[in-house]
This record gives sequence, C-alpha cells and structure tokens, in this order.
Amino acid sequence: MRDLTKTLVLCDVDNTLLTVQSGIPSCNKAVIRLFQKMGGRFTLATGRTPPSVKAALDGIQLNAPAVCCGGSVLYDFEMDAPLSAHYLNREQAEWALFDLMKKFPEAGVEVMANGGQIYMVRSSWFTEYHLHNEKIGCEYAPVFSLPQDWEKVLFAADPKTIDQMREYARADKYGTDIEFIATNTTYFEIMPKGVSKTSGMQELCDLYGLQQADTVMIGDYFNDLDLLRAAGTGVAVANAPREVKMAADVVTTCRCCDGAVGEYLYAMLKECGV
Repeated sequence: MRDLTKTLVLCDVDNTLLTVQSGIPSCNKAVIRLFQKMGGRFTLATGRTPPSVKAALDGIQLNAPAVCCGGSVLYDFEMDAPLSAHYLNREQAEWALFDLMKKFPEAGVEVMANGGQIYMVRSSWFTEYHLHNEKIGCEYAPVFSLPQDWEKVLFAADPKTIDQMREYARADKYGTDIEFIATNTTYFEIMPKGVSKTSGMQELCDLYGLQQADTVMIGDYFNDLDLLRAAGTGVAVANAPREVKMAADVVTTCRCCDGAVGEYLYAMLKECGV
C-alpha cells in the first residue's frame, strides 16, 4: 500500500489541471485538499512562470515547491521566493533568438528572466493571447536591455510555423548548452541544456529525501513525456494525444475539463483505504 506521506504528485497545468476557458474543476480542488490533508504532497510542473502559476491557483495551496518555467525555476509559494534557478548560455541563446526571429518574422518572442518575469521582445497575436489567458503582465523591451540571466525563451506562433521552427532549429547549430522544445501547438521554447520538468522533479526528490519511485506525474502533452516515463507513476489525462497515453502507466477516463486530476487522486486515496 502506498504511503501518502512519502508521495509527491507533480501536475501539469494547462489542459491537465485546468483549461483556460473553465479554470480548475471544483472536484479537482476538493480532492487535492483531501489528498494533502492525508499527508500527500501536491505541486505543479509547468512551463508557466511563477506569477502565472500564482494567477492560476484559484485557492489551491501547494504544499511543495513548484517546478516552473519548464524546470528552470523551482519556486516555493509559501515563502514566495525561488529556491533555485537555471540559466541559458546567453551567447548561444541570443544567436538562436536572432536567427529564429529573422527566419520566422511572424513569431512573437518572450524572454523569461528574473525569476519568471516576462519580457516581450516581439509581440504577436499569439503572445498577446498568451498573456491574456494566463492573466499576467509583461515588460516590452528590446534584447539589448534585458537582464543578463535568462531562464528560457518562448516563441509563439500558429501551429504550422511552430512545426517549421522545430524542423529548422533541430540541429545543434547554435552551441551545445541550449536545447529546443515544443510545449504546445503554438509554443516553441529555448531551454538550458539538461534542464526540464524531470530535472526539477529530481531537485524536489533530493529536497524531501524521496526516490523517483515515490513520485506521480500527471500530464497531457509531448513535453510531459520524459517526466511521465521518469516518475514512479506516469498518468495521462484522457484528452492527451495517443503517444502520450502510450507512455503513461495510467490513463484517466475523465478529460481535463471534467476533473481528470481529481479522478486519479481519488482512486489513489481509495487504494490507501481513505
């Protein structure tokens, strides 16, 4: 039987815990609170920045630091401070940024720095939609005026352009300290090499003295694949693509909007005799 006091659940945000249109289902909130009351640790593993996560919580209290910015920032919301941050190689990231901006002039560009502050380098319909959906602000700034340490770079464009960017930036043409990942059909990101949601999970395991076998990851998209495979239990929500479901140990019957996270946590509680 699983020991809830030694269980760490990491949950993706968009289209897993919540939808932008409907927010967090009430059943998710209720079961998360019960899970925490019984001793379990529940937190988030997301590409969102700390301010964006804070705006999305809607009354949920995380009882472990959150993996934010795709793993670049480990943020403690109880302390309201970052515990760790990982940064891009600035020279390589700038080279990639300018090259991709020139090649894909329709793509909007955001840089995350200073613990997840968003700096808008080039606005587009998709970046404005991003800010509107996540209820966050930004600072409009040219690259030369940005802080030195960047946590990640996000390009936002239509799905066809994102696919083209994935193909174009696949080779290690900019150096070996950065890597690229599509985190949504409309987002393409530059990340520090080796930094991911999975590395963030390992930081949390080290912090609490847990093994990866003690972890659960709930996700929905391709950028969750590595963490679904690395976690002790990988859970895909019903609205996930087929490839993501195949990589998971468990697939919920509910979609995100119907309370998939609550469904899985409730089943775990029942297994533990709660």
